[in-house]
Amino acid sequence: MGLVAVLVGCAGNKAAEESSPSSDAVKPGAAASLEPLEGRLVAAGSLRKPVVIGAHAIVVPKGADATALREAIVKAAESRGYVLGAEPVAKGGRGAMIEIVAPPEVGVVPGLVEMRGRELSESDVQGILAATQAIGIGLAGPAAERDRILHDLAALAQTGGAGWIIDTDTREFFPRAEFAEARPPEFPVEMFHVVSFVVSEDDDGSTFVETLGMGRLGLPELMLDDIPMPADEAVALLTAAAQTLIERESMTADGRLTVDVGTLRVPPWPELAKALKADGGSGTATLIATWSAGHEEDPMIRLAADGDAKMLRETLASFAGGQRPPIDAPADDAELLAASKRARQRLAEIAKKCAKGLARGEQLAVKAPLETSDGTEYAWVAVEKCHAGRFEGELLNDPHGASKLRAGAKIEVPLADAYDYDYTRADGTTEGNETTKILQARQR
Repeated sequence: MGLVAVLVGCAGNKAAEESSPSSDAVKPGAAASLEPLEGRLVAAGSLRKPVVIGAHAIVVPKGADATALREAIVKAAESRGYVLGAEPVAKGGRGAMIEIVAPPEVGVVPGLVEMRGRELSESDVQGILAATQAIGIGLAGPAAERDRILHDLAALAQTGGAGWIIDTDTREFFPRAEFAEARPPEFPVEMFHVVSFVVSEDDDGSTFVETLGMGRLGLPELMLDDIPMPADEAVALLTAAAQTLIERESMTADGRLTVDVGTLRVPPWPELAKALKADGGSGTATLIATWSAGHEEDPMIRLAADGDAKMLRETLASFAGGQRPPIDAPADDAELLAASKRARQRLAEIAKKCAKGLARGEQLAVKAPLETSDGTEYAWVAVEKCHAGRFEGELLNDPHGASKLRAGAKIEVPLADAYDYDYTRADGTTEGNETTKILQARQR
């Protein structure tokens, strides 16, 4: 959108003027191009840009009056103190861009709507894809007014009574009722209301998870790559890292971000911290932070454990409570056997999809029995291929008992032998892993 593009440039130029990076650690705007930033440590000090920019859109139902709806939104924006155009923002005020656009300009693409939809019905999806007009809404203003700008943006997106709402920053599609629930008046500006995640596969086959929405808070997007499968522990850590950056707006030290969920103040984080520690997680991690050109115009912050892939697995296990070690399950446990039976039934459905190839960002792991010197253990296998009711993949952990198998070994698991599964969708949501949850609940 015009306003967003113009103001991103303005904010970047101002950040460049205010930045005085050291030779080893670099803040945003320190280089004219992103290329010199790649791999450089992120300097300590405020990372917040002086201007915050947010964007939503309304998909106008086919046949509805988009012009009248735009006029209503413009009037509502002006009543809230916004002036159309970018000039007010350059002078420290609040600006707005409200335009009638073609739906693809705000992200309406077949496949993406279904993948990033929030409680969309089949008729919702059909209505969005059939629409020929949308209204893009962009708001910008001083970073000190961040919360007000985001609240105003959500309110303007709910103008009128028809159509669907797109959070174009997080690429999420909402029916109006679901959006109203997700963005109630004066909603807290924290992770679960303003940022989402995407789990994706890189060109080299490795998996990464990144944030969407930090930019509208005036902060860089975050990325954690080369993550082990399933991705839920990595998503949990990146969620806490993002909330840490939202609250402190800076690195802990040059090239370091220390995450401690016990120090996070904005609800619901204090309660989440208690729940995490009750599950045996430390809730703490120190991550290396370097700049990356990322996938968009602005640089991202790449987070990593201080070490190799094994160190990242250990960091994730420690932070989240170690949900991925081999599990000893009694062979005659009725509750676990019932859960395992349900898992195989659902896994049979997922296997059909997997056989055709999982979509970019989708991930699947199965829990498989391993025979060791200590008897039967159950360990996680990151699935790489499905065919004829069998799963081929990589063992994610070393068995407790003596065995020829080690983490990284390639093994094949028949559907009939699968004990449980963990499926991560392209939008980062997960299902499965019921047997682990049962065992954890018994330990509380």
